[in-house]
Amino acid sequence: MQPNFAAHYTKGNSESRSSARTQHYVPRLVLNSFTREGRGKKRQIFVYDKRTDRAFRTSVDNVFAERDFNTATTPDGVFCLEDGLANLENVVAPIIAGIIRRKNCKLQTAESAAALSLFIAIQRVRGTTTRAVIEEFTGRVRQVIESNFEDNVKALEDIDKARNSEAIKLQSLNLMRNGAAKFAQHIASKDTVIFSAPIGHRFVIGDSPVVLHNDKDFGPYGNLGLGAPGIQIYFPISPDLALGFFCPSIVAGWKKERDNLANRRAQAAALAVIGSLDVSVQGREAIPLFDRAIAGYDDKLACILDGDPLICDSENMKLMNFLQISQAERYVASVDGDFSLAKTMISNDERFRGGHHPRMD
Repeated sequence: MQPNFAAHYTKGNSESRSSARTQHYVPRLVLNSFTREGRGKKRQIFVYDKRTDRAFRTSVDNVFAERDFNTATTPDGVFCLEDGLANLENVVAPIIAGIIRRKNCKLQTAESAAALSLFIAIQRVRGTTTRAVIEEFTGRVRQVIESNFEDNVKALEDIDKARNSEAIKLQSLNLMRNGAAKFAQHIASKDTVIFSAPIGHRFVIGDSPVVLHNDKDFGPYGNLGLGAPGIQIYFPISPDLALGFFCPSIVAGWKKERDNLANRRAQAAALAVIGSLDVSVQGREAIPLFDRAIAGYDDKLACILDGDPLICDSENMKLMNFLQISQAERYVASVDGDFSLAKTMISNDERFRGGHHPRMD
């Protein structure tokens, strides 16, 4: 059963505020895994600011957080999700810690799986990117109304009210509250995969750490929805481990390809016995090639079935870190302070200084 996140959404006067005023959009339970011993008592994390090219080291208390980030003040009262988010994080923290400790993503109960799905779903829309997209969209609507309608004063006033910081904050909080269950269903419908970084490589984490990728191209319709066919969702949980949530068609495709290879291997074996001399030689030479390819799929499918890690190669690592950097709105963090990929990406394309926003053409 899904944790009742919506029940923690409160409406009322200033007493509805959380006692925690510094409120994270990437929770400390995740960031703590990316820290190391610092100069003081608190562990520290390396952070890179994409907008300013500044790299620094600080406590997780100071990053991926803002004052009252999960609290909106409106004429109707105070809307606060901070305590509800904290309650969910208290449930999920031992689940993620167990995954890291065991290096295995197999969960023992349906309740644990539901809590993790809800956490990932909320994390997808929790950060600063959501608010930047809302502001960008309302700004675009304002431009259209201003340019195309003469009697537009009242409409522009209403849009300007919706564009102030508290109104945008309230919209994003309502998106979390009202969309959480639906988003979580999308996550729960995926095949859960865990990835391990190879020796000498580390995952980075951005301020919008639940990132999307899709090898399928749907043209103007876009391909990065949570329910899009072929969608791949990634979320780093430590410098060495990342969770993936794959459209079931991906693993089904691997199984189909494995079966196709097995059929072709059987044909090669038959030709090795009954074929002409040249064909027989080709058949015998092809068999070990098929065996290696089949074994690769078998290993991959067994890992997914058992919840064991798939070990990334250098290209996998580059893609996952690329996604974290490109989809981060502003900040990227790491355990070792290596932001060379981020700097190279920005040097090649200034658009990477911002996050990934849907096209509004």
